[in-house]
Amino acid sequence: MKKIVDDKSFAIIACVNNEELWKECQSYIDSLIIPKGYKVEKIRITGATSIAHAYNDALLKSSAKYKIYLHQDTFILNKNLLFDLLGYFSA
Repeated sequence: MKKIVDDKSFAIIACVNNEELWKECQSYIDSLIIPKGYKVEKIRITGATSIAHAYNDALLKSSAKYKIYLHQDTFILNKNLLFDLLGYFSA
């Protein structure tokens, strides 16, 4: 059975083992400017045996077309990141 992909969705997937860093990371995610008609799904992964395994699990669970993988200590400074990514993928 083929999985249906949500063309208007971003998934931001993070491995988390430090809640304080994750809270700060989330504040940057929450400040992103979201393109009209799109949604952002935050997927928090804890207790992973490896980052590769965790990211693979999230890949299979999310129907978002666009997936951004990061660690809890990555802070997205570019508030227009989602617009920039759409531009790259539609070029």
